[in-house]
Amino acid sequence: MKQLRIIIALVIVICLIIYGLYYFGIHKYDGMYISNKDQTISYLKENNVLSGERLDKVSEILGTTKVELDGKRCTLISDDYVETDEVRILSRDRNTLVVEIFSDVWNKTIKGKLVFDDGGYWVYQDFPIPGYGERFDKID
Repeated sequence: MKQLRIIIALVIVICLIIYGLYYFGIHKYDGMYISNKDQTISYLKENNVLSGERLDKVSEILGTTKVELDGKRCTLISDDYVETDEVRILSRDRNTLVVEIFSDVWNKTIKGKLVFDDGGYWVYQDFPIPGYGERFDKID
């Protein structure tokens, strides 16, 4: 359950960024995204964010989590868990958003940074795992 909370918190940050793009009229980022397990694991290993048993636990959930932008809300879908939240944009530039979202799971506001490219985006945040980064690919 604790690992699921961690992943949910990470995905919430992603939702916040996507919402921010919608809010500012950048509609090309609307849609559904899915966690990219292989690229995320490589990032976590290369940057010494997680290793051993902790990496194994997180990798069980990677690759299945989806994020959808629908209007001004971000929806996280992970197995049977679904959470919809509103996103607040703190800053933005051409392809980067810094956002925050209130997590019901952690009962706390979480801040994250999303960096978009042609195929999707990376989300970076320091809670609940310092230095965490996860790749999300756009689903056509």
